Amino acid sequence: MSGTGVSIAAVGQAAIKREVRGNPETQFWAIRDLLKKADIAFTNLEATIQGAYGGWPTKAGYVGISPPYVLDALKELGFNVLSLANNHSFDLGPNGVLSTIEETERRGFIHAGLGRDLASAARAGHGTIDGRRVALIAIDGGPAPEAALAKDATEKVAARPGLNHQRIQPAFSVTPEELGMLKRIKDELGHERMVSRFRNLNSKNSKGSFLEVVDVANDELNFYGMRFQVGERHERLGGLNPDDLKRNLAAIAEARKSADVVIVYLHHHHWEADWEAIPNWTKQFAHACIDAGADIYVSHGVPMLLGIEVYRHKPIFYSLGNFIFHSFNPTTWFHDNVWRSVVATSRFDGEGRLSEIQLDPIVVGGEAALTAKDFSNREVPVLATPEYGSQVLSHLGKLSAEFGTQIAIDNGRGFIRP
Repeated sequence: MSGTGVSIAAVGQAAIKREVRGNPETQFWAIRDLLKKADIAFTNLEATIQGAYGGWPTKAGYVGISPPYVLDALKELGFNVLSLANNHSFDLGPNGVLSTIEETERRGFIHAGLGRDLASAARAGHGTIDGRRVALIAIDGGPAPEAALAKDATEKVAARPGLNHQRIQPAFSVTPEELGMLKRIKDELGHERMVSRFRNLNSKNSKGSFLEVVDVANDELNFYGMRFQVGERHERLGGLNPDDLKRNLAAIAEARKSADVVIVYLHHHHWEADWEAIPNWTKQFAHACIDAGADIYVSHGVPMLLGIEVYRHKPIFYSLGNFIFHSFNPTTWFHDNVWRSVVATSRFDGEGRLSEIQLDPIVVGGEAALTAKDFSNREVPVLATPEYGSQVLSHLGKLSAEFGTQIAIDNGRGFIRP
């Protein structure tokens, strides 16, 4: 990053399914003014676009399908950079992937995260904004079905459109006695014998499933697809798949060579039991992305605000929650924090160092709907009043304290000045 500096506005995920451009709420359009003041405005399109390629639902339950005009609405709001990588990107299968890419490109967004094959999905999206070369690397951390992941062609199988991904390999820590008990149960059930018979039949379906025996040490165990290891306490662990990590970090480093601004995005649903707790693997991944060349790291998935970290003079937003949160059915998301977030505008100097983060609190649907527990009229976000915004920022400050991040609050607006 060089020159006179740059400002990047990032918001929560846009699960947008309906038209919002005719909304009369003035404080909604005040958000548009904030976004358009920034050089770059970024969000994640939490949907698949129903376009010319058609497609069929790939889920038995909720599907996140949106008409193409929602992209026009996001454009009108000031967004110019979009991630397309999330758990709803494959809701219409490969057809939906192709339609989403086509409609997004048609409107001139810089975008990333989906591709006709893995090579294109993993590659950074590039574009020029006000003379600045901007690159976006977008990643889905799952959990996602294998069919949703982009795949390159082989001699026998054609390429598969889908997601750029970072697979997470969950594990659980248990006591040595508990691990021993699981091993005895596994032996009695004949796990190894079952796997051996499948392998003798030349089956390739066992790889990566509960049929695969992958014990690598005395203190680790694969118990029918669930990994256990000895630890000091009971804990859910997460490991980054090394092949995916290598690919994604290489894409960041490659983008760094030619871009003035590099944005990295991760969407995932590997949440802790306490949703506001940040898994350790996400902290490791965010740091690795900054080390590889990212200027800003943004994440969504858990539908509420998480802490903010400044690492090596670069901002890390572990979750910005929701920006637009439409549903086809009456919502079951009743927690107040699901409906509160911020517009986070990061300002960098000409040397690429973070000079300030401005935080403007928003409420999806407005404070009156939140107070009345009215879940049927929450179409758009609005700027929070200074009093309510100070409450949102105070809570966000507590969540960010573990990183030594301090938020100064001035009349309902927050500032982080490293």
